[in-house]
Amino acid sequence: MIKNAAAMTSVAVIGNGLMGQGISQVFARAGKKVTLIGRNSASLEKAITAIRGNFEAFLSRGLANRGDADAALARISTTTDYEAAATVDLVIEAVPAQRELQLEVFGKLDAICPPDVVLGSTSGQPISLMTTPMKRPERAVAMHFIYPAQLIPIVEVCGGPQTAPAVVQWACDVLRHVGQYPALMN
Repeated sequence: MIKNAAAMTSVAVIGNGLMGQGISQVFARAGKKVTLIGRNSASLEKAITAIRGNFEAFLSRGLANRGDADAALARISTTTDYEAAATVDLVIEAVPAQRELQLEVFGKLDAICPPDVVLGSTSGQPISLMTTPMKRPERAVAMHFIYPAQLIPIVEVCGGPQTAPAVVQWACDVLRHVGQYPALMN
């Protein structure tokens, strides 16, 4: 049973490139605890520096205040350990669009995360292409954020043939709850 969307408190973002950075910022600004999972500490440090720069840009344009920006940054932690995804409500994959890598990520997440954790992909590919290694494909949903995610509030959401309808609805509700606009795709 997945948690009520309004009660969702934490998200893990797998991939700390431009999309992962923007998605992390979206959730942190909305008051959610974010675990940004990357390949190595150097790339994670660069990601946090970039996110900090994004917040500074928001501040310079009057789109945020210092207290809110500092609080959002404090909600983002980084790690290279996939096991950190086992304690969150939602995981969003934002790794490079390399099928083998994405399949590896979804296989790991399916094994690590409890059954009530929703697994999203922002790859823009049908979610059914990611679920081959999964034992629980009903919890996988495409959540395609538009670049730059911290500025463009539209997210395409699409389930696959095995995705539970409740998961698609939950993903849309979560996105609305964090200030995004889900565009439900068929």
